Amino acid sequence: MKKNIPRRLFLKGAGSVLIGIPLLEESFASRAFAATSPSALPKRLITMSFGLGIEQALQAELWNGPLEPLRPFASKMAMFTNLRNDRIRGDGATPHVRVGGALLTGVKQKGETSAGSSSLEQLMRLTLHPNGVPSLNGLPSKSAGIWSRTLQPTQYTRHWNSDGSPGEKPERRPSKVFASIFGSIPSGGGTPGATTLEAKMQRSVLDSVVEQYKTLVSPSSYLGHDSKERINTHLETLRSIELELAGADSAAGQIEAGELPVAGDYQDPAGISFYDAKAGAITGPVCTWQSAQQAFRLIGDLYVLALKTDALRFGSLIFVGAGEHLRFSGTYNATNIGKSLDFTKTFATRSPHDGIFHNHVPDSIRVYQHYVVSQFAYVMQQMNAVVEPNGKTLLDNTCVVLGTEYGLNHEDDGNIFHAVVGGEGKFKSGIYNNLWGFEDIYKTVMDSYNIRHTIIGNTISNIIV
Repeated sequence: MKKNIPRRLFLKGAGSVLIGIPLLEESFASRAFAATSPSALPKRLITMSFGLGIEQALQAELWNGPLEPLRPFASKMAMFTNLRNDRIRGDGATPHVRVGGALLTGVKQKGETSAGSSSLEQLMRLTLHPNGVPSLNGLPSKSAGIWSRTLQPTQYTRHWNSDGSPGEKPERRPSKVFASIFGSIPSGGGTPGATTLEAKMQRSVLDSVVEQYKTLVSPSSYLGHDSKERINTHLETLRSIELELAGADSAAGQIEAGELPVAGDYQDPAGISFYDAKAGAITGPVCTWQSAQQAFRLIGDLYVLALKTDALRFGSLIFVGAGEHLRFSGTYNATNIGKSLDFTKTFATRSPHDGIFHNHVPDSIRVYQHYVVSQFAYVMQQMNAVVEPNGKTLLDNTCVVLGTEYGLNHEDDGNIFHAVVGGEGKFKSGIYNNLWGFEDIYKTVMDSYNIRHTIIGNTISNIIV
């Protein structure tokens, strides 16, 4: 009989290094228990958001349009193609800052710099873990992604505290996301004369846990073959990510270099350093689409590692914000729908916001949003590749809420796209074209998990299993 081990198993290294190990079969009393007990695995919720929207005509194209990257998840996804945002919008100088604080909160926002309530992942965190999330490294939640500063925090902030104040600003640098999950990369070693980052890349966070690793996978270990293989795969993935980190921060560097200050830039609230990024010029900073994709997908890989080791349960990912002025360069080929777009030429003098959304160029929007949606699909794909002890995937066992701000021409009240993916099988897959509101969807998700909230809307019982 295999020995029962703690659910949260980790390797502790030098300094702040703490390497979580994926949930293993030996962490549960039996496979039957893992498969049937609702408390066998932790509750998790990740929100994903993007800006500028997808009009209903493009949504109707389904797998022949910008939503094509989501096709592999059709059987485990409830898609909403006609949502409204008008009942929970606040006041603000532009349409984008009037809805950014309502997106993924479901409560009418207070203003340009504050929401009306916690964001969904924070609602679940605070209800399930009022005394703090059990975590290897004290990481209660994480917010990260690729975005540029525009006008107000409601455009790029997706983590909102219970009083509506902004929480963590989305982290753009994969290396900082890595450090927050696994600890600092040990310094020292490497090639004489190398830069600090290059020197660090000669070493691994795994270096100081080698002996513990050898014990876990030795012939005398109490772990079974499958668990040993799971650990090997996990650590190999972690090392491959380390090797990518040196170049993956370049996207954040490109964006920051192009974010110029403008008159009336919002100042930090007293006592918090949050709005330290400079506001962007109207044309926006330039970043190659390949650099942004590499950085975001690496962040996504880190989230998957953190979720499967239970170092993270709640978080938010953003790829371009509300009313985004970030300009991508290079030619992007949406191969599966036979379309491509020269981003460099299209956004040479105007941002996507001004050049193809305000001017309403559906052919360009189709390809641009295909690129954006494909980033989230990649993260879901990685989650779906991880099989957990209950026989289901990490994606199945996690509630993912994907949403955007607008529909037609990014300023319309309706036709707005959202999706709920995974969610422990609580939601019926399918395409729903009902004219519901953001708040109805979010309330339904929270109610299905018995989470306390102040969302005023209608629970949609026919989408709950």
